[in-house]
Formats: sequence, structure tokens, C-alpha cells
Amino acid sequence: MACDSVWRDRIILAASGEEPETPEHRNHLAICPECDQVYKDVKAIGSVRLPRPEVSRTLHERILAVAREEAGKQQRNILPIHAWMPRSWPRLAWVAIFLAVAGIGFWQYQERVSSPTSDSVTLSTEEIDYSLASVELDLQALESEMDLSMLDIS
Repeated sequence: MACDSVWRDRIILAASGEEPETPEHRNHLAICPECDQVYKDVKAIGSVRLPRPEVSRTLHERILAVAREEAGKQQRNILPIHAWMPRSWPRLAWVAIFLAVAGIGFWQYQERVSSPTSDSVTLSTEEIDYSLASVELDLQALESEMDLSMLDIS
């Protein structure tokens, strides 16, 4: 009987213990000798315990020596902080802070100087009317003074 690969995979999973055995598995094994043989083979292989290979002492020492050498190379690539950081680092930090604060202050100053003030730009209509009225009063005062001065001359 030719089984599809899905049944064969399910039988292998059940034999290895990765999937629980169900009545469908047992029914299929009863009618399919190929799947039954695969099931028995996987069960037999699963019960065999292979011995752990022994590593010789010399191989063990060589592996440790290579590992130590690699760790030493990595340690040599890491420089201590005093080797790469200049001694004047604190001074440089203070200079950087000073320049940042000065730059922000200069920027704020330029913003105030370049932007027009609200007093000179924004005039309400009441302020304009008041200014015009005061100009008219000044003109009237000048005219009356001129009239008086003309009277005095003639």
C-alpha cells in the first residue's frame, strides 16, 4: 500500500514521541506494512543510546590554548581610557559648554535685534486717531500763533 507523505510523517512523529499516538495511527499501522516497518525502525533507533565521544587531553589543551589566544587578542584591542582620552578633556568639556551657551545667547540677541518690536509696528486705530488729533491740535496752535504774530507785525 502506497501511503502519502503526510501519514508517514505523522507515524515518524508518533514513534519519536513528538506527537501522541492516536487510534488513527494504530489503525493505519494495522493496514499498512510499510508504515509499520518505519514505525518499528524509528522506535528501535530511539532506544539506542550512543556513547559520548571522549576528547583526548592534548586536543582539549589545544582548544583551550586557541581560545585563550583569541581572548588575548580581543583584550589588546581594548585600550584603557587614559590612552585615548586627552588629559585636557575636562577643559575641553567646559569650553564646549561655554561655546554652546554663548551661541544660544548670541542667537537670542540676534532674534531680538532683527525682529521689529511690537511697540513700533502694532498701532491700534485708537492710537492712530489720538496721534492725528494731537497733530491737528498742534497745527491749530501754530496757525493761531502765526495769526497773532501777523497781527503784531502789521
